Amino acid sequence: MFLRISSTPVSSSSISLKSTVYLGAIGVGFGGNFAENLMLNENALEDKNHDCFDKKKAQSAIMMEGTSKQEKRKATKERIELEQEYGHRRNNAVKMAKRIKLPEQQISDAEKHEMEKKLKELQYEINVAKSDCQRLKKIEDDAAKKLANARDGLKEITSEEGSG
Repeated sequence: MFLRISSTPVSSSSISLKSTVYLGAIGVGFGGNFAENLMLNENALEDKNHDCFDKKKAQSAIMMEGTSKQEKRKATKERIELEQEYGHRRNNAVKMAKRIKLPEQQISDAEKHEMEKKLKELQYEINVAKSDCQRLKKIEDDAAKKLANARDGLKEITSEEGSG
């Protein structure tokens, strides 16, 4: 009986206990220990596959951790970019508010200046009116004195004429 060995790699899943029992049952072997060797090889393949699985699992965990780190870096970068954009927009808003406040302040200052100017003009007119009033009061007082003197003079004249 001949045993044909293929150059194709054999995985542990393709070698099963049934095939070991079958090969042992038909008497294929070298010195009677073939089934035992095959079982040992199958166990070694399972251990190797388990180790390979553990390595792949560890690699996946590392890749996931790396991905997580990359995602964290990306999120951090995006957060920093958003914070910078927020800072720029806030600064622009502050600048715009200053630009708006400047004309408002200028308008307010102009209105204040205009009001002060009108107040001074009104105060001047009040002072002129007071001066005119005082001048007219003096003229009236002088006229009243002259009138009083004229009446007194007239009374004297009429009393002299009546006595005389």
